[in-house]
Amino acid sequence: MTYYGTDASGGAAIIADYNATGVRQDRYTQAGGGGVPVEQFASGAHYAVQTDALGSVRRITSAGGATADAYAYGAWGNTTSQSVGVAQPFGFAGMPTDPTGTMYTCLSRSDARGLGNLY
Repeated sequence: MTYYGTDASGGAAIIADYNATGVRQDRYTQAGGGGVPVEQFASGAHYAVQTDALGSVRRITSAGGATADAYAYGAWGNTTSQSVGVAQPFGFAGMPTDPTGTMYTCLSRSDARGLGNLY
């Protein structure tokens, strides 16, 4: 089970994730009021989070510029390709996925990625 910590202002920006025993696993640095982070600190290393115009995470790169993760998405937000080196919860349009990876949390609604439905 993964738990997410959000910013102190009461916003929806995820700033950290924690395991079931409450130990912080990753830390995220937001820019300009939240949303998708610009940096991830995981396993003692810093990574840059690179997004497209929609805010979809497209690439995670190490401090040295090497690609740690790369993502591609279909028209409904389903992940069409992914190389996982560093786990992170953000995806299409910068929305966090649930732990199963099948639903996006879109503020107060959820999106079934493969169906294109909001719940």
